[in-house]
Amino acid sequence: RHILPDYNKIAVVPYGTREDYLEIPLIPSNGENCKFLFVGQGVQRKGLHHLIKAWEASKSLNISLTLVCSVIDPGITDKIKELGIEIKQNLSGDQLKQEFAQADVFIMPSLVEGFGLVYLEALAAGCYTIGTENTGLPDLGLTKDVGEILPTVNAVTVAQSIESAHQKWQSGQLNKQGIRDFVSQYSWERFQSSIVDAVDKATHTR
Repeated sequence: RHILPDYNKIAVVPYGTREDYLEIPLIPSNGENCKFLFVGQGVQRKGLHHLIKAWEASKSLNISLTLVCSVIDPGITDKIKELGIEIKQNLSGDQLKQEFAQADVFIMPSLVEGFGLVYLEALAAGCYTIGTENTGLPDLGLTKDVGEILPTVNAVTVAQSIESAHQKWQSGQLNKQGIRDFVSQYSWERFQSSIVDAVDKATHTR
C-alpha cells in the first residue's frame, strides 16, 4: 500500500538570490563569441556528459565554453581538451564572480538537482540560464527572455538549447539587465515571508 500526500497542501518556496551577485558589473553580450559557462561538479548527475556531446555537435557555432568544476570525471577529460573547452578549478569567490560576469549563457543540464542555488547566482549575474525540469528552476517561472528549461536531457535537446541561445546572442536579444531585474524579485525577505505564509496556510487547513 502506498500513502500519497495531499498535493494541495504542498507549497514550493524558491530560495532568495545572493545580493552580492546582484552587484556584479554587467558586461554587455557583444564579445567575439557567445560565452557559455558551467559551474558544478563534473559528473554525470550534472548532465556534463550530455553537454560535452552536445558541444561537439555545436562546434561550428561561434561559441566558447568554460567549466568551473571542483572535480571532473576523468573519462571525459580527453574529449574536453580535444574540443578546446577550458576547465578551471579552485577559484576564489571573486574569481568565480568574474567568470559569471564574463559569461553570456549559464548551462547546467542536471539529470537531478535539489534546487541548484547556482541557477539564481547565474541569473543575478545577468546570464541567460539553461537548466532542466529536474531542478528547482521551473519554480522560478522563467520567461523565454530569461532562460530555457529542458523537459528531457540528452545530447540532442542540449544541442538545441545551445543553438537557440546562440541565436539570441547573435541577434542581440540577450538582455543582462532584464535577466537581473527578473531574478531580483526573489529576495531572501520574500523567501522568509513565503515560508511563514506556507506554514500558516498549512496550519489553518488541517
